[in-house]
Amino acid sequence: MGHEARTMAGLAVLYAVVISAWLTRPYRDLGLDLFFFIVLVLSVIALPLAFRGVRGFRIACLTVATFLLPFGLVLAIGGMFAYWPAAVPLALAATSVPGRHFLPSLMVAGSLLVAAPWAYSTWVI
Repeated sequence: MGHEARTMAGLAVLYAVVISAWLTRPYRDLGLDLFFFIVLVLSVIALPLAFRGVRGFRIACLTVATFLLPFGLVLAIGGMFAYWPAAVPLALAATSVPGRHFLPSLMVAGSLLVAAPWAYSTWVI
């Protein structure tokens, strides 16, 4: 496993940070309660980056990507469905094969390009 997989996991964290900043903007009055919840979500999404070994990294990526989907569904009323696109780079990072660089990178870039307008349009409606 090369640096491409860790880069994809880092993109998931970057996406989650941007979405967290965007989601907390209308709820600034909630204060520390929302802050601690967002820090918890970000730390769970960043968890795979803490593993050095290939096996632990892949298991953590698949576990976090799998739990992001029901988490977003259960808490969709609060806008947590916006974290769903972060599962795509994590799943791709877990299944990446060294030597094949083009397709996973293209898929991650495409998912992030689609995710931002989709999240914005669902929030506005």
